[in-house]
Amino acid sequence: MPDLEKDGENIQADNSSKQTIDPTDKMWSLYLAEAEKVDKALVESWTGDMDGILIFAGLFSASVTAFIIESYKKLSPDSGDTTVALLVQISSQLEALSSGTNVTATPPSQTNIQFRPTTSMVTVNILWFLSLALGLACALSATLVQQWARNYLQLIERRPMPNQHARMRAYMYEGVKMFKMTAVIEAIPTLLHISLLLFFIGLVIFL
Repeated sequence: MPDLEKDGENIQADNSSKQTIDPTDKMWSLYLAEAEKVDKALVESWTGDMDGILIFAGLFSASVTAFIIESYKKLSPDSGDTTVALLVQISSQLEALSSGTNVTATPPSQTNIQFRPTTSMVTVNILWFLSLALGLACALSATLVQQWARNYLQLIERRPMPNQHARMRAYMYEGVKMFKMTAVIEAIPTLLHISLLLFFIGLVIFL
């Protein structure tokens, strides 16, 4: 992310020679009073939404992880089935010995059960891993948005002079529009909805 504070200071230095309005003029105070209301409402809306997303994404990711732990076991052979197959083979060999018939050694390729996970289980795991990845990405994005919102207010309020304060605020607000922060923030819940959809599709297949 570009150094907005440094760029703002450069703009102020470039425009200092062109300044024609008194730095203490009441116009600056009026502008800042209205701008402060807009900025605080905007930041509170962002952080409030991100708080809810953080809580939900955390709980959702934990739930998906629990399902993945169970579904992932289906991708490998069941040790219980392998044990049963070996016991059946041993039993048949003992029965052959007791009856006096020849015991034919079973080739290793027949002894080991050739396991291949079902297509449905592979699909379920793919969907749930994607769902988990999107959920974690939403949580990370929400954290970054909260941090950016705090920095936004701190950088604006750091200027002591009203004219500097107003110039920095205008510069930062233009940055918000240029980087389309509102669209980025609105995309985070959409990603979370996609994550939920993937999870439920996998759940239907799993059941």
